[in-house]
Amino acid sequence: MGILQGKNILVTGVLTDGSIAFHIAKIAQEQGANVLLSSYGRVMSLTTRISGRLPQPAPVIELDVTNQEHLDALSGRVKEHLPHLDGVVHSIGFAPEAALGGNFLFNDGSAPTI
Repeated sequence: MGILQGKNILVTGVLTDGSIAFHIAKIAQEQGANVLLSSYGRVMSLTTRISGRLPQPAPVIELDVTNQEHLDALSGRVKEHLPHLDGVVHSIGFAPEAALGGNFLFNDGSAPTI
């Protein structure tokens, strides 16, 4: 019996099986949790496919956290799969495209020293 036995966890941000969110969902299941994933729009099919790589495929609900209607409907969507939530893992991030290419420069054009 794992530390999360019988707990219900919503995990956001699963896009690949290399993501932090995927590994959190995987470990949560291995520790006995019932896992529900969220995704939205065109990446929802990716999340659904990656869900199949978990120890037990997890249901995926639609949730765009920038959409108030989605947030208002969240409780009902969760209850379609789980009676309640014991925890939520928020693993959604956003950065402008310029920050995603590794071109992190100071205003003077120099790169940080690591």
